[in-house]
Amino acid sequence: MEILNEYKKLFHLQNINTTINLIKIEEFLFWYNNKTVWKSRNLIIKPIYQRKYRWDLTKKSQLVETMILGLPIPAIFLSHDTKNNTYEIIDWLQRIATILEFFWELEEEFIIDNKKSIKLEWLEAWTFLKKLKSFNFKKFDTEEEIINSIKNYEIITIVFNDLNEKLKYSIFRKLNSNSEKLTDQELRNNNIINKSVKFYESLEDLAQQISSFDYFWLKVKDLSEYKDFELILRFYLLKVKESEIKWKSIKDILDREVEKIDENEVIDIKKILKIFEFAARILWRYPFSKGKRKFSPPVYDYVMWFIYNNYDALINLHKVRISDLAVKRAFEDVIYSNEFDKKTWLWKWNSVSKIKYAIEESEKPFEINNK
Repeated sequence: MEILNEYKKLFHLQNINTTINLIKIEEFLFWYNNKTVWKSRNLIIKPIYQRKYRWDLTKKSQLVETMILGLPIPAIFLSHDTKNNTYEIIDWLQRIATILEFFWELEEEFIIDNKKSIKLEWLEAWTFLKKLKSFNFKKFDTEEEIINSIKNYEIITIVFNDLNEKLKYSIFRKLNSNSEKLTDQELRNNNIINKSVKFYESLEDLAQQISSFDYFWLKVKDLSEYKDFELILRFYLLKVKESEIKWKSIKDILDREVEKIDENEVIDIKKILKIFEFAARILWRYPFSKGKRKFSPPVYDYVMWFIYNNYDALINLHKVRISDLAVKRAFEDVIYSNEFDKKTWLWKWNSVSKIKYAIEESEKPFEINNK
């Protein structure tokens, strides 16, 4: 017991106040829609350390079916700020987001793929319900009965009162250690949060601004795994901070450099955003693709590094009457060259040799034909 008490003191666990309740779904809906005097929601479903909402329609359907049948589902873990009377999801994001989406309450910013948005008539019957030959969600006559049964469904709710941020994050990691494996960038994000919340917030802010213009043109799966964060981070660490590229993979380099992030470090959002904006201005709607609306890592690395190296000169080209179209053609002469295709063929996200090639190319001048 003495060792256990020492452990609790070390991690500030000795004063944790926990309550366990059975709470209906309709109460969660009420919390989510009820706002405090500061106009923030009483139920915060995605705190900074959470992963993205990425369940597919199959998993969503299985959850709804479970609740319709009244079968048990895992407990939900919440952190309760008693001063402001707000609740924060520590573990259960995928399930609570599915429920909110089902009731048309989930904000659009959380839904990565609108094509897979959940509606009662779109649900697939699984496991138990598909054994009923006459069952069909589209022809179900008692829709109101289904809705009410879900609203009255009770969930075991474990509430931690007044946790600090580090404890919430620690509990989140413990609860998720044996669940769906975190992606490389999710692990990196968690490490960044531990190092500097300010840095993570600047990374997230920049990613949101870039995604609003859809510069990357990434697949839904890539977005759900924070590939946009990874791309921004790798440009920032490898170019802006000029980290040495000497490890076996980009993953190793990023993991190592994240360890060096300072507590007060932030990304200069305006500086990096203007690089993206110039790329979009010159190379049009899909600046990092090769005409197929498909994101190309080597094109991204080459274009971003070249613009960063030559930004002042590029933005002043109009003063010597060189058009954007002429600059676009100069970029394309490199990107579509046989040499570039040969050196970057079968490009992988973590290929050090190929990113080095793109970087070397970005340091060479190119010829602009203004005809």
